[in-house]
Amino acid sequence: MMEGKMFKYLIYAFTMSFICILVNFLHERPFAGGTEGIGTSYVVKPPSALKFVYLALFLTGLFLFFFFFFLRMIGNPSATVGHLRAFLVIAGIGLAVMIFAANSRLCVSEDSMELHRLMMPPRTVLFSEIERVEVGKKGQLTVYAGGSRFCTVDLLSDNYDRFFETLKKKGLINNQK
Repeated sequence: MMEGKMFKYLIYAFTMSFICILVNFLHERPFAGGTEGIGTSYVVKPPSALKFVYLALFLTGLFLFFFFFFLRMIGNPSATVGHLRAFLVIAGIGLAVMIFAANSRLCVSEDSMELHRLMMPPRTVLFSEIERVEVGKKGQLTVYAGGSRFCTVDLLSDNYDRFFETLKKKGLINNQK
């Protein structure tokens, strides 16, 4: 009975590792829209550091899971199933945020923006439909369109400066950074 439960946790860990490898592979491919770096079109992505920090959290959780799994297999009574569950949860949190960061992007073209989020259809807004843009205390840009918040772009995001200049050229930002 005990080996069956241990095997189940091992399957969870290997499945999460496979998902991590798959997400990294898919993230390295060029986007289907082909808007990255062509002419005036570009892609604004979450900070690269976000992905790597949560990748480190995932790998740490996975390492500690296998460490306690090994201790449990050799019969150490201090390694409990609770340790295995806790480190699988930590690895799962790291994997979930890493997947979110890898799949979120804002594709900006000459006359529109398209927001891609995990498990949601892309939303497109023309620059003429933008009602206002607020620059926050920490430099984040909050774009409002259609009576609600369309997106928020953090100061550390990739291509933030290009996005800021685009909004400024379109006359949507009046104040300076």
